[in-house]
Amino acid sequence: MPFQRPGFAKHHYYNPRAGEKQCFQKVIRDVVDGVIINKEEKEELFFDDDENLFISATVALRRPLNHFIGRNRRNGLKDERKLQACCTRGDIDNYVKFILDGLEGCIFKNDRVVSKLAAERKWDDDELCLGYTNISINTLY
Repeated sequence: MPFQRPGFAKHHYYNPRAGEKQCFQKVIRDVVDGVIINKEEKEELFFDDDENLFISATVALRRPLNHFIGRNRRNGLKDERKLQACCTRGDIDNYVKFILDGLEGCIFKNDRVVSKLAAERKWDDDELCLGYTNISINTLY
């Protein structure tokens, strides 16, 4: 299911994915906490406003049970599903926007520092196919 975008309804602002974003940001902060040793560094963002960033993201989606023999993940993928590498579930731009919004305030102040972006959406093929997201961030100049 694609992430819904924030909007207005009956004269008030709503964000249907705010809880998901907070959960994602908590994961990012936990990873950052594992990387940073000096507590004083933790207050600063990883990238400044004047940097140009390249972000590469892979969103591997959890496979539905009908992709598995006997609808059981432990039985392995059906043969015809192994060939189905491309996924059409959800709009890739919604996944990317969610990722960028989640990185704001944790890694960089504003996503306008992102100058180049590469994204891939696919079915997960690892073990139980539960899904994952890989994000790589590099400076361009």
